[in-house]
Amino acid sequence: MLAALVFTSSVAKADEAAPHPFELIRTLQNVQDEIVQGSRSAHRVQSQLLRHTSSRFEQFDEAVWSERKNARAAVIFTLSGGNPKVSQKILSAGTIHEAYTDLMKAAIAVAQRNREVALKHLETLNPLKLTGHLGGLVALVNGVLLAKKKPEKASRLFSVSRTLAPGTLIEEAALRRNLIATSDLKRLDRFLGTSSTYIRRFENSIFHISFDKLLASQVLTFGDDLLNTNIEHLDKLLSKLAENRRRDLYVALAKGAVNRAMLKVTKFASARALLISRAGTESFERALLYKAGAEIVSEDMSDAKDALSKLDVKLLHADDKLLLSKIKRLGEQLSHWPPMADRPGNLKARFLSSSDTEAPLFARAEAVFTSVDAILEQVEQ
Repeated sequence: MLAALVFTSSVAKADEAAPHPFELIRTLQNVQDEIVQGSRSAHRVQSQLLRHTSSRFEQFDEAVWSERKNARAAVIFTLSGGNPKVSQKILSAGTIHEAYTDLMKAAIAVAQRNREVALKHLETLNPLKLTGHLGGLVALVNGVLLAKKKPEKASRLFSVSRTLAPGTLIEEAALRRNLIATSDLKRLDRFLGTSSTYIRRFENSIFHISFDKLLASQVLTFGDDLLNTNIEHLDKLLSKLAENRRRDLYVALAKGAVNRAMLKVTKFASARALLISRAGTESFERALLYKAGAEIVSEDMSDAKDALSKLDVKLLHADDKLLLSKIKRLGEQLSHWPPMADRPGNLKARFLSSSDTEAPLFARAEAVFTSVDAILEQVEQ
């Protein structure tokens, strides 16, 4: 509601007295910061405000861009999703303050997805020497551009970004981006620390769904053994969330884990999801499916087969139904095998992990259940 009032107010001012560029950008930043505090009206208004700002920027006299605060506003506008054609027009006028010429070129390159040109201008800049939010925004953008090839440097830049723009959309985005960087670096401690900070500072953000999806997918890249060793830390982290989010995250973790043959994490996450799901609900049935998927390859698969037979298929997603079919097929194939102790030594070795006498080799296979047909071909040989 407040964001809508701010937008209406800014338009009214434009009609009456034409605010300066830096004032328009200040309004845009206020609206963006409301978004990460949970304002849905601010989220709806943002695109309108960007279009309005683009229109106003085109109408300003070229001389206004020679002022530092307005030139700075033009750079922020471009890096915040503003129309690059408007920004190019401002740059081409040749009046933008010289201190912001290279930054404007970099911002336009970012908006046009020209990574090489953007990095040429940004990599030599020290965000700490830029004032306020602009430094945080530049650090964030630079980190995003470097993340794939230089995740360590990107992670440092995301930390700088947070320092320079605390409590803003910039910090919120930096934290989400750092989840990817720290998982690429295989630094579980930093990954969990980043996640904890996000939950503490931006639990109500409109983008929390994006954060939850990232958390569920990226944490699995650390592997079954490492996560199992640190499962108490992960559990403590998720305990900070509201029950409905915690439940959905446990279900997502269980699904991702079973599809990666991470049986320890699957059993843990599905058990946690079952504890906070009501029987007969979608989340309950899905958690039962994933739990059975992890147990179907154990020595005694009777409980898993019984659970699969009682699932309410109507509550499962389409991909879950496919997974159910594959798990059942796998169970049928394995049920014809002799007991583990009676198998020949070399055959037994194929289906046992060297580090865990209860975990079959499937736990070491990548995406076992998504490529189960190939595995079954090996089983049948």
